[in-house]
Amino acid sequence: MKTKTCKGECGEEKELTEYPVRADSPDGFRNQCSACKKAAHAAWYQKNKESQLAKRKAYRETNHEAIKLAKHEAYWVDPEKHRKIKKEYYWENREEFNRQRARANLSEEALAKRREQDLRYNRANREIINAKRRLYYSDPENVKKRRESQQAAREANREHYRRKNREWRAANPERIRALENLKAMRRKAVETDSHTMEELHAYWRANGIDPKRCTYCDAWHTKWIRGGWKVSVGDHVVPLSKEGKDFIENIVPCCFSCNCSKGAKILYEEWTPPKERDLSDA
Repeated sequence: MKTKTCKGECGEEKELTEYPVRADSPDGFRNQCSACKKAAHAAWYQKNKESQLAKRKAYRETNHEAIKLAKHEAYWVDPEKHRKIKKEYYWENREEFNRQRARANLSEEALAKRREQDLRYNRANREIINAKRRLYYSDPENVKKRRESQQAAREANREHYRRKNREWRAANPERIRALENLKAMRRKAVETDSHTMEELHAYWRANGIDPKRCTYCDAWHTKWIRGGWKVSVGDHVVPLSKEGKDFIENIVPCCFSCNCSKGAKILYEEWTPPKERDLSDA
């Protein structure tokens, strides 16, 4: 392997692979090694930082639309790659993002201005935004990816989401009270057999149903993210809001995640249990 002496700061003799390529040089390589060239460029940039930043800013302002178009085209070449990079960067720098957001939110005037800008944009482009959203969610694969990404984010940052949920509930007692009242009114309006929790668990065990395991995802009660099997009232297979009855026969053991996901949807028509979703995908 041939070597040459660096004409930069180090002055060391190094192999040619340590030098940047230069076509018009006699040996085809620069006189400075890569490390010296990088250090020299960094020193030059620090010396000329103000002028370089001004040039970049002027270029961005002059070529704003071209830059925006180039970014858009580059994104759609491989959108999954860009989404992954963006998510990883966000979670690696979440604290800094929160600090920046907190600093920005110190100014109520700036916050109000941002809200007004977002509102104007959404009003002016409502049809385009809705069309893009409908197109995206019309593809079952996109729905699946969205669900998986949300679930992965919650699994990776469970304490963060729990804290945010507690903060929201503490900050919105009126909305929580209204939701609880709505649930109570719905239960009062439906036909019920007035069963107790003990009777419900006894019925499940008598029919070979384990109260400690979720019917829809097979999660053991230790994996349930809220509450536990002793206090879980289960899920109404036919929702109360869709003429379901509060009878023991219409209730199955269910974890909090599946209960929220199913909501008032009709089983197998509007919603498929996660464990059967996995089997159908396979």
